[in-house]
Amino acid sequence: MKLICGLFVALYCISNAYVLEANQESNTVTITVPAIDSVQFSEPSVSVNFTTPSEIPTGALQNETSTSFDFFTNGAGKKVVAYLSSPLNDQNVDIEAQAIIGTGQGIASSTGWQILSTSPTTLIDNISQAHYLDSTLTYRVSLNPGTSTDISAASIILEVTNM
Repeated sequence: MKLICGLFVALYCISNAYVLEANQESNTVTITVPAIDSVQFSEPSVSVNFTTPSEIPTGALQNETSTSFDFFTNGAGKKVVAYLSSPLNDQNVDIEAQAIIGTGQGIASSTGWQILSTSPTTLIDNISQAHYLDSTLTYRVSLNPGTSTDISAASIILEVTNM
């Protein structure tokens, strides 16, 4: 009796599987995700202020300030570059930047301190499918001997671009 019941259940399952398979249709779904490359600052502007030194400097005066930023890309072969929107009006001033990668996931590497100019300079390299929060961008401004007291402000532009 158990053998007959088991045989009946097996035949029933096979016949239903065949009926279901014979009535199946397929549909192909294509999902397209656009390329996303984004950099977002936590603060839209920062200031670097110098105070009068208490002693005569032997070299350049330096001051640092930082801001945080996030970056995201779903592509590969990307980098974060920085550049000045316009040249500084004093050749005795250097603006350097360094990106410290925050928390997140993906592949990315910092290039360390870089002197900025109006040409794009790589701060983060080899980015692939990355999303990092709370990264730090530190600016170091050096005033060399002969610097004027009236230095025009320049915007620093940060963007994700192809390598």
